Amino acid sequence: AFCDKPRVWRPDEISLVMEVAERVWTVLRRVQADEALHRSEERLRIAQEVAALGTFEWDIVNNINIWSPEIERLYGLEKGSFPGTYEAWCQCVHPDDLPLAEEHVRIALETGDFEAEWRIVRPNGEIAWILARAIVDKDEFGEPQRMTGANFDITQRKQAEFERDRYFELSIDCLAVASVHDGLWKRLNPAFTRILGWERDELLAKPYFDIVHPADLECAEAAAEALARGEAMAEFEQRIRCKDGSFRWISWNTTSATADGLIYCVGRDVTESRKAELALRASEARFRATFENAAVGMAHVAVDGTWLLVNNRFCQITGYDRDELLSLSFQDLIHPDDLAEDLAKFEPMMRGELDGYRMEKRYFRKDGTQIWVNLTTALQRVSGNAPLYCISVVEDITERKRAEELRELLVDELNHWVKNTLAIVQSLAHQTFRDNGRSADARAAFEGRLRALAATHNLLMREHWQKASLGELAMDALASLGVEGQRYSCKGPNAILEPKQAVTVAMALHELATNALKYGALRNDGGSIAIDWSISKAPKPRLRLTWQERGGPKVVAPACRGFGSIMIEKALAAELGGTAHIDFDAEGVVCTIDAPLPKTAAQPA
Repeated sequence: AFCDKPRVWRPDEISLVMEVAERVWTVLRRVQADEALHRSEERLRIAQEVAALGTFEWDIVNNINIWSPEIERLYGLEKGSFPGTYEAWCQCVHPDDLPLAEEHVRIALETGDFEAEWRIVRPNGEIAWILARAIVDKDEFGEPQRMTGANFDITQRKQAEFERDRYFELSIDCLAVASVHDGLWKRLNPAFTRILGWERDELLAKPYFDIVHPADLECAEAAAEALARGEAMAEFEQRIRCKDGSFRWISWNTTSATADGLIYCVGRDVTESRKAELALRASEARFRATFENAAVGMAHVAVDGTWLLVNNRFCQITGYDRDELLSLSFQDLIHPDDLAEDLAKFEPMMRGELDGYRMEKRYFRKDGTQIWVNLTTALQRVSGNAPLYCISVVEDITERKRAEELRELLVDELNHWVKNTLAIVQSLAHQTFRDNGRSADARAAFEGRLRALAATHNLLMREHWQKASLGELAMDALASLGVEGQRYSCKGPNAILEPKQAVTVAMALHELATNALKYGALRNDGGSIAIDWSISKAPKPRLRLTWQERGGPKVVAPACRGFGSIMIEKALAAELGGTAHIDFDAEGVVCTIDAPLPKTAAQPA
């Protein structure tokens, strides 16, 4: 072939060359095949390492078990350290799982297929999970000869399954697996059975539709059909019947149906929130009914004074319709003379400094007329305690104000008439007693009684002829006669007398004080008077008043009773419906008055 000259090849030479070329080609193919096998084995080894997979071959007849390096590493053994027998494999299996694993081996030797899971215990004490798959070769007589297979490390998968099962059992939510074909439960967690009160076996024997509220059954069937079509239900609520016959609201989230028709459900008991929602709706309905039908005006007022919400009565009071009011503020309606006082309370309240306030003020109605209202407002706060808005109750008191003005006018006229009448009586008395030898003393006594009566009338006039305080009455009676404060004491609970009682008691105190100035404790500089009273509560309120003189001249009982004594012991007692007694004790005069009081007149402190 390397000759410079072309030559003719003999047939035997050509045959030799072809044989040599074929042998070279065979060698080259073998080298390439070896390299490919090496690369394949290397890829297999890497795959086995990554997948935690090891292979084995068990010669059943001779009990020789050959393990790959990967399966030895999987079992935690040094390379080549596995003894290679069935018994050695049994030593690696967890004692609790060995009986079941050997049972799987026995079944595999009969059926020819092997798949099982068990735990192994590595030499360092670490526990791992193994999945084994293998096939069994048999001879022509059906006797098992060889088992070839692989082991997989499924520890992570088992741990994930354990955590999943642990969550399933311990979850406070209702977890369930159900079939869309027959509606039967396949798996339930304890929370589900605890909430409904059923035993797990009882529920597993009941189709889902048997425990759904009849009113929700149509919805449940529609949901099942949608799930069967592969649709997932994001969230829906249904009532589920408990064992005691009651119903609980369950909010469901589900997956779409799997290939085998199973759906995975997560449910949460929302019964209490449902009840709270219904209670809130009922409360809102009651509030709305009360708010709209209230006999007084009601409104919600924002921090800037604008109205957020008004009721029908408020619209009637102001003359505006609802939409008109919601575009205004209370500052737009209030009388200018009342605005400053109202803002002086409203603004601090909206800063959170006051919880509320009350006041009477004037509004201008839509037609321009002026009305009086009684306002009561209370601040509403958010959770952070910041002011949110206030609730105002407005009562139209225009007629009451007019009645009060008329009453004050009539009282003023009455007082003027009484004063004029007393002046006329005083003038007539002056003319009557002018020519009488005893007229000076008689006239002075008479005029003193008129002055006492006038002083009592003045006290009643300050209270619009409604009531009079016993304490003020006693002090006025002594002050009108010029008795200094250090000469007397008044002590007792707060007692309010009606006009008729006030006049009677005032006249009695005047007579006692006049007598003390002339003959008793107030005649000298060392005497004093103590006026004490008390009020009993049961069975009916009664007044007990004591007038006691001390430090004056020695008292001598008069031979006959004068006008003052007779008036106190007879007339006063008759007017009050009680008793009055004057004791002329040598140390000082003591007068005791005991009389019933109306409940409205008696206010013990």
